[in-house]
Amino acid sequence: MKYELERLGPYNFEHLIQSLVRGIAGNSVTIYGSGPDGQREATIEDANLVICGGTVALGRTVVQAKFKDPNTKQENWDWLRKNLKDELDGFKKKLTTHPHMVPETFLFFTNIVLTPVLDSGIRDRAEEFVAKYKDIIPHIFILGADDIRTMLENNRDVARCYASFIMPGDVLVELHENLKAIHNEKFEDLIEYARQMFREDSAVRLEQAGSVSSKSINIRNVYTDLEAKVRSGLGNEIPKVAAHIIDLGNRVQKRKRTGIDVHGGSFSKPQGCVPECNVVLIGNAGQGKSTLCQYICQIYRAALLRRFKPGEPETQSYFTGDSAPSFSVPRCERFPVLISLKRYAAWINKQDAENSRSVISYILSLINRKANASLSIRDFRRLLSGYSWAFLFDGLDEVPASSNRNEVLHQIQEFLERDLVESSCDSLVVCTSRPQGYDDAFSPYWYNHYELKDMSAPLCKSYIEKLLTFLEDNGDERDRYRKILHNALNDPMVSKLMTTPLYTAIIVLLVKMGGTPPTKRYALFQEYCEIVIKREKQKEMLPSLYDEYDWIMKLHAQIGFQLQAESETAENAAAELSAVRCKQLIVQFLQDEGFEGESLAKSEDFYFAMTTRLSFLSEVSGSDQEACVLFPLRSIQEYFAAEWLISFDNEDKLSEALEHISVSAYWRNVYLFVAGYFTKHRSRKNMNETLFRICQRNNGDENHESANAAAYRIAMPGSRLALDLLCDNLFNHPADQHRYLNIVSKLLDEDYSASCLNASLITQRLPPKIADIFLEEKVIPHIQKAKSAEGIAFEILWIMANNQNAKAYTQLEDLINDVAVPKSNTISRLLSDGFEKVGEKALHVLYRWITEEHFVVFCSSYSRHDRYWGFLSFFFAHSSGTEFSLTVLRQAVYGMLLADPFERNNFRVPYPNRLLKRIEADKDLHKRFFSEHVGNLGLKCRSIQQDRTKLSLSEYVEDFRFFQLNELAALAEFLHSPSYLGVRKLLEAYRDLPECCKDAFIQLIGQCNWFLHELADKLFTSENEEELFAHYDRTYVEACFKKDQEMINLVEASDLVSITRLNYWNEVRLSYGKTIPQDLIQAVLIIANEETIDDGFISFLYAATQTEEILSPELARFSMRYFPLLFQQSTYGPELALKVFAQTPLSVWVASNVEYPKTFPGLWFFYTDEEFASSLLEKIDHLAELGKEFLQVYALLPAVFKNLKSNKLSKVTPDTMMQYYHAINATGNQTALLGCIFRILAGPFSDEQKHTIWEKLVELLKICPLVFIWYVLNGSFSMDGKMLIYEAITTLVPDTERNRDLLRQLASAILNDLESSPVDQNELIKLSRIAHSDRHFI
Repeated sequence: MKYELERLGPYNFEHLIQSLVRGIAGNSVTIYGSGPDGQREATIEDANLVICGGTVALGRTVVQAKFKDPNTKQENWDWLRKNLKDELDGFKKKLTTHPHMVPETFLFFTNIVLTPVLDSGIRDRAEEFVAKYKDIIPHIFILGADDIRTMLENNRDVARCYASFIMPGDVLVELHENLKAIHNEKFEDLIEYARQMFREDSAVRLEQAGSVSSKSINIRNVYTDLEAKVRSGLGNEIPKVAAHIIDLGNRVQKRKRTGIDVHGGSFSKPQGCVPECNVVLIGNAGQGKSTLCQYICQIYRAALLRRFKPGEPETQSYFTGDSAPSFSVPRCERFPVLISLKRYAAWINKQDAENSRSVISYILSLINRKANASLSIRDFRRLLSGYSWAFLFDGLDEVPASSNRNEVLHQIQEFLERDLVESSCDSLVVCTSRPQGYDDAFSPYWYNHYELKDMSAPLCKSYIEKLLTFLEDNGDERDRYRKILHNALNDPMVSKLMTTPLYTAIIVLLVKMGGTPPTKRYALFQEYCEIVIKREKQKEMLPSLYDEYDWIMKLHAQIGFQLQAESETAENAAAELSAVRCKQLIVQFLQDEGFEGESLAKSEDFYFAMTTRLSFLSEVSGSDQEACVLFPLRSIQEYFAAEWLISFDNEDKLSEALEHISVSAYWRNVYLFVAGYFTKHRSRKNMNETLFRICQRNNGDENHESANAAAYRIAMPGSRLALDLLCDNLFNHPADQHRYLNIVSKLLDEDYSASCLNASLITQRLPPKIADIFLEEKVIPHIQKAKSAEGIAFEILWIMANNQNAKAYTQLEDLINDVAVPKSNTISRLLSDGFEKVGEKALHVLYRWITEEHFVVFCSSYSRHDRYWGFLSFFFAHSSGTEFSLTVLRQAVYGMLLADPFERNNFRVPYPNRLLKRIEADKDLHKRFFSEHVGNLGLKCRSIQQDRTKLSLSEYVEDFRFFQLNELAALAEFLHSPSYLGVRKLLEAYRDLPECCKDAFIQLIGQCNWFLHELADKLFTSENEEELFAHYDRTYVEACFKKDQEMINLVEASDLVSITRLNYWNEVRLSYGKTIPQDLIQAVLIIANEETIDDGFISFLYAATQTEEILSPELARFSMRYFPLLFQQSTYGPELALKVFAQTPLSVWVASNVEYPKTFPGLWFFYTDEEFASSLLEKIDHLAELGKEFLQVYALLPAVFKNLKSNKLSKVTPDTMMQYYHAINATGNQTALLGCIFRILAGPFSDEQKHTIWEKLVELLKICPLVFIWYVLNGSFSMDGKMLIYEAITTLVPDTERNRDLLRQLASAILNDLESSPVDQNELIKLSRIAHSDRHFI
């Protein structure tokens, strides 16, 4: 088969070759990740393999892959000769410097065709060229496109994985036909769905929400790619987000049970490395998140339809012409699925208990309805594994936390972790949300977060030009509009609005209709809506529009308000109004306006005008497949909801309504629209004071009563509201600006969690003049007084200085030496915020903080490594005369040694240092320092004794000594040749280390082998170094060496029983996914006892049984016998115990008289889904009901608490829980008491109950406050529960920095609860009826 290898690109070509080689060599091959490849994509030790035809790899083999871009003008032979020469000359140099790196066999793969013409063909010329290097490398083979195609034919699994990339069009069509046969002819349904959606989704969304243009604007013609910044990453600017996501899709993103498969094999997700195939886009209203998702889907649909429906002219020309995307046709033609999360949430809510609520079931409902198909879940799962996909989940912010957001998130996670993994699906996942109320629901550990940036002036001009091109045919008129719009961009007030695609498009449409660009957001939407109606009136097609202008606006406002209120709950998460209900509302509206008799017939005209002519509302097929209306643009719905509130004729009721919605993240835009009206129209002077008073009230001001005053004083939502009002540029008068800034300044307090705010967004969103006032009058005085770089004030100053604000730059220069050295996580934030333009003085202070004050190995901490390396690279490039000190060298070397191999691929040595260059180039670095002895059955031992023939450390010993890194020289010497003397040198080197470096050294040696891991533990806990020297005498060290050899023998013999009897499981481990015969496991369980049960043994049991859904009776009995011991071990112990508890019948459990854990638990970090946790809670409740003697089962509750919903926890009444509390307290079981208190704090409790548990709560907090904070941030404590924990922490003595940090985290959690709490819909409707003279709601 003729595979189109040129479509792969360099990245995928390398990984294709790695996959093919792995398929031949199996686990003997070592795969290297992306980055500088050090002359290899893979290596094979001691090979004796037939690769292809007559190509045989012998001895140490190096695999290299070089991709020639089809657009490269260089002739194939010239290109090949140059690359071969570079590679082979590189090995020639290494023959003298690094002879161990020169292979016996060199396999050079390329995508070009090696023409076979005798003597003059490329193949013969290449073989003649490499012949002169045979004295260096005996076996050199060049494999071209034809050889690779042969290998693909022999490895169909790899070919299938890359089918979307390498199969030519006719073959893909043939594959399509095969898929039809294999998958019950269902593939055609997918193509039909893509065809239907391509047609429906072609217009920009503004066209669907009322437009002043008679033209339908195709998204292809006007889409302008957005800019973004990778959150928490240094210098990771993404100039074109859509192009970037398509580029991610051009790589194989195979999902495996152990993580993301990047090159044919699989690996567990490395710490600090987020899978690139999971993306979250964060952007404010109107920034283009939904449009971006729509555009990406259209790109993929067009690519698919070009292939499978070649008769469609629009798709054939999609990637050509003036409106073509800035990137080429996707190399991987993924099947796109766009999921509106608010509609998915509504669909979930309408499913019966028996029906599936899964993402797959919802996708099938979309496809089957649109394509008139009958795909089953089984069909779809097969299609998942047989094709490449892109799933886009749009608008998490449109599913309020008060609705069924948790259920939606749970189903998405199940889809990713179960459905895509089990199908081994090649898939790209994109999710979007506004920042308001977003609390990292998509974990940053698994998703890359991109923050969309405001449109720059050049980008805005480009977008304007595209819009004008397709909106106006007359060139002179187009020039006139362009001039007006470019002048508007020079106006500071107007340009602030022209930073999002939506607002820019509205301004362009307003200018085209003769309007002037407004300076405020409310005015922008008001004028837009008025001009849409005006345009339709001029057509005189519907007299009702001409006569009843006010009523049309009122109707939209009422519907907008009603849908905004209803969509905050799960009952109407999609914000849909059935067509029937909408018409009823219109009739009722007309009756309320005094119409009767034949006049009511106007209701049909109104409905037609609203859904067809004006199109603010659209008629669509709803989640129940019935006709319904909705606002396609959420911002339009929010604007009309605000108009309804503005029209309240009772000012007191309006104030009450605003108080109700003022804290809610879901209602924030509505509130800002209302505020925009009243700051523009001063007809109701009291309302301006009301807006200010609400900010004060929401900070818990004593002069303004509120039921949540205590929570408000902790979380200060009023300050955040004031900040949003200022960012919306609502106040022109300096007095207003100053008094709102006074409220915002409370956020500068260091006791307020920086995690609650994003300093970068604040500096970006605040109007420049107000930002300058804030800086001069609030930020700088705060820093001068506090003399601290902690908190958000210093970060704001830093960002503004880096953004070249003259005042900030000068003040940073003046203040930088006066502030105390910040904590390392604060330094990480400053690095992430940028530093390129903060000035030389600030750069040098930051350098001192990093390298002298904080010896922090950034790449091995939770902080991302690229911040550290990027800073050092920039610093040395721009600081002439600065020496690369020993401290910096040590920090850099430690960072490179401790980093995961996948992380090291991104390192760029910041200084021309010989040692760093050696480490950077050494692809075997990890094996040299952290090697393992691997035996049968997947047993591994980090043994002391290693074969150093090919993994020598002698050169590192010399380099470390030369650069005075004596402790590393001692470590390398011991690893290379273990001895008693080497241990003494290691201890002496540790003793001589600066104190700031010792923890990092302990961390490093602890990963090398089991012996050094034990030594690291003793170094960490020992207070007497002389006793440590005495302990590691010659007798003990030699006994350890003997033990090491014994362990190696046991691993090679797979003697599990002896490993258990000798208690070696902390030194020996079992590889993931390896199956151990049941008879061996049973033999191990027979001899295991309390002395052998430790972390290592439990880890072995877990690894050996994790693939078993039902545990064996022997393991169950063993676990029940040692139940409390399991909870004293690491993560795996409690997880195994809970699995046994879940699978044991209640009657058997009761009869077994199992003991429960009594010691206070650590943090149990393991995954249990909501369904499993709920089933365990139900079992706990059943046991508790049997009597007091069973109440200690509450010791299990903390382990699953974070996965339990409050409605499950509230099934037991508060009075019953207090009875349990007293009974459990009498047993003295701290863990059971903790579980009981957790459950009490999850629900409502009285003051009396609060006083009852108070002393125990404070006592438990003293023992381990981190446990409470973990569950505050991840569990289901009620607001009252969090408040009580906050109050208790404030009483702890002493008042430590750790306790203050806990309070800051609690404040963040309380704020999140406040912002996500649902607004009382009934109260809002009640206020509305009073304010609108009892107007009816349908």
